Parts: sequence; structure tokens; C-alpha cells
Amino acid sequence: MKLVLFAAAFATALAPAAFAQEAPNFDARPGCQAGARSGLVAKPDTDACVRGELKARDHMVQQWAEFPAPDKQRCVAKTHMGGPPSYVEVLTCLELARDVRRMPKDDNTGLDSGLRR
Repeated sequence: MKLVLFAAAFATALAPAAFAQEAPNFDARPGCQAGARSGLVAKPDTDACVRGELKARDHMVQQWAEFPAPDKQRCVAKTHMGGPPSYVEVLTCLELARDVRRMPKDDNTGLDSGLRR
């Protein structure tokens, strides 16, 4: 019995790591249809939306190996919260996380110069 519990706990711990190894694959149409029904777009084009989602998926798949597993796990999990998943959302999340890491550690933008007293 203890061995079964240990094996289950071990498999559960490894599941997120294994999950992040492959790019997600889901149906983009429900998200596009929800966007069209929302009334936020003057002339909703579900087919164009799906094409955009699939283009984002292609870009994501091309770069998938470059993204750290924790970022993949977080971004994929976030896109399933609150509605249909979106490849555009996953790709944007991954790119933002990557770009933040690439930013210089020193803030040399001068944006805070007016804030000093």
C-alpha cells in the first residue's frame, strides 16, 4: 500500500514537468467564437481569428524548446483559466517572461530621474 502511494505521489510530482515538454494542442475555435459573441468586435471574423491562433501556435512550436519548463507550465495553465484557451495568450506570456529575463539588471532608462527628492 505504501509503495502504491509513493508511486502515485512520484508520478504526480513529475506530471507538470512531462506536461511542459510538449507544446499544447487545443481547439482555438471556441475562444474565437466567444470573442465574436462578446460584441467587443464590430465585424467578428471567427475564421480569421482561428487562422491567427494557428499562426501563433506555429510560432510557439518553433520556439518551444527555448522556453524554460516553469514558464511553459505557468503560461499554459493560465490560458485555461476563465475561458477557452488561446495560443496567442500562451505565446505572449512566454515571450514576456523571456524578454523580462533579457532586460538589463541595471535600470539605465532614466525614467526615475524625476522621482528623486
